[in-house]
Amino acid sequence: MSAYSPNAPKRRYMRPEKMEHARELRDRASVPHVLLWNCLRSNRLDGRHWRRRALMYGYIVDFYCAAAGLVVEFTRPSTVDARRDSALRSAGLRVLRFPYERVSRDLPGILREISAAAGQES
Repeated sequence: MSAYSPNAPKRRYMRPEKMEHARELRDRASVPHVLLWNCLRSNRLDGRHWRRRALMYGYIVDFYCAAAGLVVEFTRPSTVDARRDSALRSAGLRVLRFPYERVSRDLPGILREISAAAGQES
């Protein structure tokens, strides 16, 4: 697998405060984020490289795999999710959403779904 991915976003200027906010989110991650990140990091899931709290098209996404063009998000109780998903999908990315509480009771199931979706590279 090459380092270049056609799904990778073009580098654009990001406001320093947005980059700092992403850094803060990484530093104070919730338990579900930490549990899932420990399964994704260091290419642990199917040898794919994942980024956490990545800046994508003006949004900070929970997890992103450039090779698969896949964004994994935890569901938030808001209507912002629909706008985010629409913006990310219009950029050619696929979005998977999971409720926070599912991580603690079905982490293996979530990993299977992510693995299957990542295997269907766009």
